[in-house]
Amino acid sequence: MARQRKPADAVQFTYESAERIANVVRAAETTPPSASPLTFDRRVDGRMPKQVRAATFSGSWFTGSSKAVTFSNQPTATVSVQNLTMVLPFTATQNCIVGRDGTAWYLVSAVDQQVKRGTFTAPWTKATNKTVTLLSGQQVTAVNDYVTISTSGTKKCTVGRDGTVWHLIAVECS
Repeated sequence: MARQRKPADAVQFTYESAERIANVVRAAETTPPSASPLTFDRRVDGRMPKQVRAATFSGSWFTGSSKAVTFSNQPTATVSVQNLTMVLPFTATQNCIVGRDGTAWYLVSAVDQQVKRGTFTAPWTKATNKTVTLLSGQQVTAVNDYVTISTSGTKKCTVGRDGTVWHLIAVECS
């Protein structure tokens, strides 16, 4: 019975297998390359201008309009940014992310909560508008589409936004 080979044992070649390996190596070394050697472009300098930036804006910002935004890490630097995608009807200062394409800046992302909690002063008649003070302190005008609230006093509520219009979704019962 033949001895079992161990991983540390040296590889053994027959004369024929050594000749075959040598022929392959000679052919690889003497054959001209079939393609040009690899080349690499010059490394881009690490001082590349920032393409995406954190920023803030104030006031409502609607789709298709531009607004001056202030870079978060440079409070004195502002740039005009085009909003192509979101309706942001808030009046308070908001955070956003902007990106540059060539020389033009575009809105990339912003907090867009379409459902918010707040309070209003009752009564509130069906099919009328009322000012709702959101938990952030911001005020929005919302429409009551469903039911007349005949009680009085400050009531908790939830409002939701459909485009630019806020609607009453839920209200405190007592």
